[in-house]
Amino acid sequence: MRQLSTALCVVAFGLGSGLPAAPIAAQDADRQVAQGKAIYARRCATCHGAGGEGKMGPSLIGAKHHLSGYGTADVLFDYTRQVMPADRPGRMLEVEYWAVLAYILHENGLLPPGTTLQDATAPQIALDR
Repeated sequence: MRQLSTALCVVAFGLGSGLPAAPIAAQDADRQVAQGKAIYARRCATCHGAGGEGKMGPSLIGAKHHLSGYGTADVLFDYTRQVMPADRPGRMLEVEYWAVLAYILHENGLLPPGTTLQDATAPQIALDR
């Protein structure tokens, strides 16, 4: 169940990532993107490339990204949470998935400035721009 709609949530995924576990305001878009970048480097880069250019997995960042077929960010979130990471699908925390997707969308210019990716905002973010 997605429940990142509260104004304050505890980010437990910082443990082991080099980032301290700390409260984070749901509106803190820059911090979400930064955390997503760190999680991406740890959990996604092996298959999707350090810069999202694609390796074993498809390109996620850049002109040849494979995001537009999902339509909106909420659909991409649901898909990603079910199948990623490939070696442990569904094992990341919900806030980790949101953060990684916020990073990917930010890098592709698809995340509106100042937007924290979550249940309430994801349906309005089109991926086919």
